[in-house]
Amino acid sequence: MSVDPVEAGSSSTGPPPVELEPMRAHEWRELIGRAELAWQTKFVGLAMAHYANADGTRARPGLPLLAADTGLSMRTVGTYVRGLAGLGLLQLTRRGGGHGGELVANTYRLTMPLDLVDHVAVRPPDPPMPRRYRSATQVADQNGLRGARTLRWRGILLRTNLASALKFTALALSCYADGDGTRIWPGTEILAADTTFCQRTIGTHLRALATLGLIECVRRGGGRGGADQHAEYRLTLPENLLDVVELRDPDAHRKPLPRNDNTPSPVPAVSPVDNPVPPATQVAGHCGQSPVDNLPADMPAEESTGSSGPIDRQPGLPPTSHDRPQEQFPYVPAELPTARTSDEGQPNPSRCAHRLSAQVRLDGAPRCPLCRRAGHPIPPPNLHPPPATGLTALLAAVP
Repeated sequence: MSVDPVEAGSSSTGPPPVELEPMRAHEWRELIGRAELAWQTKFVGLAMAHYANADGTRARPGLPLLAADTGLSMRTVGTYVRGLAGLGLLQLTRRGGGHGGELVANTYRLTMPLDLVDHVAVRPPDPPMPRRYRSATQVADQNGLRGARTLRWRGILLRTNLASALKFTALALSCYADGDGTRIWPGTEILAADTTFCQRTIGTHLRALATLGLIECVRRGGGRGGADQHAEYRLTLPENLLDVVELRDPDAHRKPLPRNDNTPSPVPAVSPVDNPVPPATQVAGHCGQSPVDNLPADMPAEESTGSSGPIDRQPGLPPTSHDRPQEQFPYVPAELPTARTSDEGQPNPSRCAHRLSAQVRLDGAPRCPLCRRAGHPIPPPNLHPPPATGLTALLAAVP
C-alpha cells in the first residue's frame, strides 16, 4: 500500500524519531524503488537524488528546478519533499533563503532511518540475475543513436517536456544501468513494482522511450527455454534530439530575489521647465504662482502678464485666445460662491441673522435658539435658488 505524501509530510515539523544513517546515491535510489510510496513521491525523490553527490550529500536543486524537472507545481513538490523528510529519507543540512540578492536552496542529504520498516513497507531485494546473462557491453552506435552515460542521460531527460509518468519510468529504468548506461535488464515486473504502475503501462512507456531514441533494446527477452529472461536496454541519445523532444533552458528556473531594502529608488532629475509650448504661451499662473521667466530679452513685458487676448503663434494661422466662449456657458460667476456671504452682501435666505439654520420646527418656532430667545422674524423661504454653476451648468447647456 502506498504512503500518502501529505500524511508523511505532517511529521516533518518534528525531529526524526531515530538516528538517520547516511546512504550513497545509488543505494538510496534502490531503497526508494523498493519502498511502498506514492509514485509522485518516488519521482520527486529520484529527481532530488540526481543532484546529490555520489556519497548522497549536497543535494540542493531547489523547488523551482524540481518543479520544472518533474512537471509538478512548486507547492506539490514542496509537499513531497517534506513527506520524504518526515519519513527520514531526507535530512536538511543547511537551510536556504535570500542571500546577496539571490535565492539559495535548501541543502539535503540522502539518509535512511533505522526504523523505516515500522513506517513504510519495503519490498525485499530482488534476486540476482542468472549467470547465463552475458551483456553485450560493446554495442556499435547505429540508426542515429549514440550511447550516453547515465548521469548525463538523466540530466537531459529531466529537461525534456515529456509527461511526468513517462519521465518517472525512465528514471526508474536508469537506476538499473551501469555508469556507462548499459546492462539494463530489470524486466517489466520489477519496473511495475518500483513505479506502482501496471506491466501494460510499463510496456507502453518502454516502447515510447525506444521510439524517441532515448533507449535501445540490445537483446530481446524470452525465447525458447528462456521465458523468464528479460530484455536488455542501454541508454542512448538520438542525433536529432532537438527535433524529437523539446529541451528546457537550464537557467529558465533561476529568478533573482527581489530586493527588500528601504533605500528609496533614485528619482530622475527633472528640468525646471519641461514644456514644449512656445515661450509666447507661458503666462502668469493663478493661485499666487509666479510666471515662468523664459521670455526673450527683446519681448515686451506686457506679453508675459497673462492677458487673455489673442496670441498669434505662427503667421498664417488663426489667432488663439484663452477666453472661453461666453455663449457656451449660460452662467459664468464672477467669483466662486461660498456658504457665507460678507456683511456687505445680501443675507443668505437659508441662514438666520446668527448664521444658523433658518428652518422652522413643527410648532412654528425657528430652529435657532438665539432667534427664539430674541424673537427675530423667520426669513422667507428661498423661492429663487442661485443659478447652477460648474458641471451642473455644463450639463444644463447640452441640448
